[in-house]
Amino acid sequence: DEILASEDPIDLSIEASELKLQRLRELLPLNLPPEIAATLNGSLKFGGTPAHPTLNGSLTGTGITFPADLPTFDTKLLLSTTDGILLLDGTINETQGRVVTIAGKLPLTSEQWIRNPESLRAVPLDLTASINQFALPRLQALVPILAKAEGTFTTEFHLTGTPAEPNINGTANIDLKRFPLANTPYRNVRDANIRLRLEGKRIIVEPSSALVSGGKFTLGGEVGIDGK
Repeated sequence: DEILASEDPIDLSIEASELKLQRLRELLPLNLPPEIAATLNGSLKFGGTPAHPTLNGSLTGTGITFPADLPTFDTKLLLSTTDGILLLDGTINETQGRVVTIAGKLPLTSEQWIRNPESLRAVPLDLTASINQFALPRLQALVPILAKAEGTFTTEFHLTGTPAEPNINGTANIDLKRFPLANTPYRNVRDANIRLRLEGKRIIVEPSSALVSGGKFTLGGEVGIDGK
């Protein structure tokens, strides 16, 4: 309570220049695939007061290699605070152009979070994202089976609600040229185009087709989302 009541201004800056991710992996317990390489730069400034903090700055990664057989890419995240709202603006660029754009905002109510950690479940979410033909193998850090996939992922969505009750609206498309099926007689999935609609708490799989072992199959349906 004494710290939160303090009106003493926060004045803290953090600068990072030309940090090599490979060397950071040796110093910090980072559970990252060993083949990821990047050069990191950052400039962050913390201000305001303990009860009403501010955060401004940027984080960038250049020459990011993952996986090794795909072109490198760069990423940038801008942070700014206005009227107690943290604004985020992020991009990922490949050689052919921008492939990811993310924008969001988050109220910085640190006093409320500290006094009542459960209030984090009710923090309002507001995030929009546009991802254009993002190579599926780049997602293998999250979904390891995609390491040998050949295809792209495209989506546009708006995330609202709260962490306890999320709502997501938008569309997504998975264009899968080839996906090997290890240890099966079917060899691989080819020419799959999976179309999704994101509607609040529902993910709707529109009728989609793919070729497997010389035959064709279709899929469709609906999956519920529950943040509880």
